[in-house]
Amino acid sequence: MPAMLAAAVFALACAALLHLMIQGDLRADARWVVEATDAYLDEVATELAAAMLQPQATCAALRSRAGALPASSGQIQRLLADGPRLAALCPPGSSTATPAVPTADKASVDSALALGRLAVRGWPGRADTLLAELVLPDGRALGARVDASRLLELARGRVSETHGGIRLIWSSGAHWPVAGAAGTPSSTGQTFGTDLASSHHPYVATVAIGHAGLWYRYGAWLPLIILGAGAAALAATGMARRRHQSLDAPEAQLRNAIERGELEGHLQPIIDLSSGDCVGAEMLMRWRHPRHGLLAPARFLREAKTSGLLWPMTEACFRDVAARLDACPSLPEGFMLCVNFGATELALDGDSDRFAALARPGGRRWYTVIELPERDAREPAMAARLTALQDMGFLIALDDFGTAHSGTRWLERLSVDLVKIDMSIVSTIGTDSVTRPVLDAIIALARDTGVKLIAEGVEHPHQTSHLRRQGVTYAQGYVFSAPVPAADFVEHWLAVQESDEDPSQAQPAASSNRPINTSS
Repeated sequence: MPAMLAAAVFALACAALLHLMIQGDLRADARWVVEATDAYLDEVATELAAAMLQPQATCAALRSRAGALPASSGQIQRLLADGPRLAALCPPGSSTATPAVPTADKASVDSALALGRLAVRGWPGRADTLLAELVLPDGRALGARVDASRLLELARGRVSETHGGIRLIWSSGAHWPVAGAAGTPSSTGQTFGTDLASSHHPYVATVAIGHAGLWYRYGAWLPLIILGAGAAALAATGMARRRHQSLDAPEAQLRNAIERGELEGHLQPIIDLSSGDCVGAEMLMRWRHPRHGLLAPARFLREAKTSGLLWPMTEACFRDVAARLDACPSLPEGFMLCVNFGATELALDGDSDRFAALARPGGRRWYTVIELPERDAREPAMAARLTALQDMGFLIALDDFGTAHSGTRWLERLSVDLVKIDMSIVSTIGTDSVTRPVLDAIIALARDTGVKLIAEGVEHPHQTSHLRRQGVTYAQGYVFSAPVPAADFVEHWLAVQESDEDPSQAQPAASSNRPINTSS
């Protein structure tokens, strides 16, 4: 839905921008039409003014049958005047002889143009001919039939690019089609149109463009709009995904999660490589969010630490897992439950004492193993803290061992029960990685100190075989099982199978995630 909305919004924005571009281009076309038409009509008005300033020659031409100017004209085909206007321009009794044509000076012509008014309309039945009439304030007037073919050619050259139409609307209201089928867009089938009035002459230019013109001019934009809409949809999808992955007011939500019991302890089995039995599990916190679904710690662990809620969250998960383990009648002897902690959490006496009261080390059928990252274990005050926890009955495991790049001999000075080899070290098995010797050094150190090893992140059978041959005690990873809810873990890894022959010989239930062959 966000993707569709983003694509629609982008398409609408592009349509609005394209509409502005079309209107701007049409206004530019209209300005061109007005400028060309004004220049054309200015020539016509100039010729008429010059003819009115040569009354003897003009009157002779008007009284003759030809009605043509004595001098050649670029636009005027025939002079026209009759009735009162002819009498005003050519009073009775004036000479009808054709005198020499004096040249009208430019100043006189400009003065006549400034005072006069040019009226234009179409010639009936002729699309390339206009009727123009210049009227002076003193009542004199001179009309002419005007050749408009040059103006039409210019306009049609322009309209061939736009696939639209151009029309002039005279002051009388009459329409003169210049090119195409211009007019009002609704009446001529055009999609867009604009009007522009001339400031020099009494007419309005209308320029319109239809579907064919739109495609001709702006069709290249369509693929870009489609690509942009797709990109907007992808961006919206990514933003929605990130929004979906983010948490609003995470601290408040974490507190509510604790109260509503949304936190779960998922368990990943720890396998004894010599026997293939499940001898323990690592508790991994999960949050079953009502809107985002099942969330891994990476989504909320930082906020849990900064808000001081990691302890109560850990306690909530541990309490549920501990209750299930206590209720399991087939729990193997010496079962280990590994719980992750950091130096900050273990350094607080009140919190560690409270957890000890909850875990009751030494008072259950199983062991609680406190996992501490190798980097945190190297802090000076941590050795005494770990010893105190061991005195309470906890087992201590160093997590992510081999990643601190500080050598392994310092482990001899630290009292720990288990060492968990980091998955990045385990992944070098069967490769030529430069860190491969680190695994051999850790295994050799474990032999010297008697510390038991747990290999983390075991994902392939050949890794299992190599670790078994090297004497590594335990392993965990996806080759055995992914982390599963505590209830599923108890059902698949710790439940007993009933035998019809001898119920007393019940064995731990087999699981599809359990290794089939433990001797290879």
